Amino acid sequence: MLDDSRETKKTRPAHSRKSAFGKLTVVDNKPRLTGSLLAQAESANFLQELIEYAPAVMFCHDIEHNDNCLFVSKAFEDIWGMPRSALQTNPRAWSDSIIPEDREFVEQRFHENLEMGKAQEFEYRIRNTRNELRYIHARFINLPNAYGQGAHRIGFASDITDRRLAELEAYEVAQQDGVTGLASRQAYSRTLAEMLSSRDIGGNEEKLVAVFLDIDRFGKINDTLGHSVGDEYLRKVAERIKAFIGTRGYVARFGGDEFALILTDCDELASTHSRLIGLQQALTQPISVDGEQIVTTASMGAACYPVDGDDPGSLMRAAELAMVRSKTRRRGSLTFYKPELTSKSTRDRLRRDMDLRKALSRKQFELFYQGKFHSTSRQLAGAEVLLRWRHPVHGLVSPAEFIPQLEDSGDILEVGHWILDAACEQLAIWQKQSSLPTGFSLAINVSAAQFLSTGFVEDVQETMNRHQVPASAIELELTESAILADPGRAELVFDQLREAGLRIAIDDFGTGYSSMSYLRRFRPNVLKIDRSFTLGCDTDETSLGIVESIIQLGRTLGMTIVAEGIETTPQADSLGRAGSDLLQGFLLSKPAPRDQFEALLAPRGTLPEMP
Repeated sequence: MLDDSRETKKTRPAHSRKSAFGKLTVVDNKPRLTGSLLAQAESANFLQELIEYAPAVMFCHDIEHNDNCLFVSKAFEDIWGMPRSALQTNPRAWSDSIIPEDREFVEQRFHENLEMGKAQEFEYRIRNTRNELRYIHARFINLPNAYGQGAHRIGFASDITDRRLAELEAYEVAQQDGVTGLASRQAYSRTLAEMLSSRDIGGNEEKLVAVFLDIDRFGKINDTLGHSVGDEYLRKVAERIKAFIGTRGYVARFGGDEFALILTDCDELASTHSRLIGLQQALTQPISVDGEQIVTTASMGAACYPVDGDDPGSLMRAAELAMVRSKTRRRGSLTFYKPELTSKSTRDRLRRDMDLRKALSRKQFELFYQGKFHSTSRQLAGAEVLLRWRHPVHGLVSPAEFIPQLEDSGDILEVGHWILDAACEQLAIWQKQSSLPTGFSLAINVSAAQFLSTGFVEDVQETMNRHQVPASAIELELTESAILADPGRAELVFDQLREAGLRIAIDDFGTGYSSMSYLRRFRPNVLKIDRSFTLGCDTDETSLGIVESIIQLGRTLGMTIVAEGIETTPQADSLGRAGSDLLQGFLLSKPAPRDQFEALLAPRGTLPEMP
């Protein structure tokens, strides 16, 4: 048993001894080796045991004599698969196991790195006597002899095969898309770089076109049919693209609904354009998955080498900008890159448009509510549902900035469905949790495209039934343009909605081109007077006369009249006396998010006195 009571607290000096390689220093770091244990540490036998049982190979080479191996530890036999005695007859036997592709590299690393006292490291591969390919990581240092010249190289050689194979496997996985089996983005970038390099070196002047392709409204497939159907759909899209392109191009999937192509036989722009239009037409053909017939479109952007970009990065950016332009202009369109797309203002607008395209899937849209009040009692009668976009960088974006873009791109159909569903869901919650004012209803704006789309009435009925919301509590707001776009179709939809018990409102009345005959023909339930008429009704006799005429017209046709844009008390009083049933505007209630609007629901929708 060791007795440490006599140990002093002074720092023990470093112990040194002479060895075949020069001066060996044992540093006394905590925990201290004391007593007989320290004696063992200072013995050559103990150090030899440490070296022998280390998992890495410790080696010593004679630099001055052809880098022959003077010593290796026991781990050499496990990794190289040969006894250490083999090095006695052939001191270079260790290097004979290096695979031919790495031998010159290893020779250079050993013989070109003669700097003294500085650690060096590199990797190489060997084929051991068991015919196993092993990856070796070597780390060494050159030690000078007493004359200051190179004498010995000592170091460690570790077997890193398992780690390197795992990295290679991960790399291979990264080169292939796991869903479609197509090349990945990384593989696409590498292949494009190789193709451009071969053209530069070989003087090949044949044009090359990079194409970005985005499947329109793919998110809706996942949401409605499930991700398994979505994945199978993507596989079939990939097969269709490969079949169309054949051996004349390269196809990759970047993830989600984005694909990328490289077309190599593109002598004429017109022929390339026709070829891509043909691919778009092929992708619009129905694809059957689990009994579902899925029909969608593809938006494309194309960039030509070397005109639009002379390196992989610039060419891919150009193709992506062109694709974004297609998505924001019109779904299912094709755009070839133009230099003006790279201007800052254009890039900012395209980036904003691209953000808008993803706003729904990223849950950035919100519903705001603006109250509608009885003109006499000023009690809450209902609310209009308003869409807001909360951008992560720019905050709340004005609807005037993004609603037209949603309509132009066709995304208004998907967003409109979301608004209807979210509004009905919220109304159902309020009906269960609070005492809503008698006759309370939500007015939901409907675009012309949504109103005239196939299956719109069925979609409305299914949504109300799913949330158990009565039809009497929903009011659909349309602009006059929705009626004028296709009067015949509009009349049919009006009839179906009335049969379902829904109320219909004509919004912004007086700003369009509708006539008395249209009002008599369609007979909406509600007429909303545009704020351009209501703003001056308390001070301008002409404006008031127009408003009174509209109110009288609506009453004659049995409609409820709503006056919008109420900002002052005289305005509200004037419109109340003129006979408007309901008032809506900032004076009474600003558009507010759900939690703030809920304050108006009790008690019985009565507002505090306005200042």
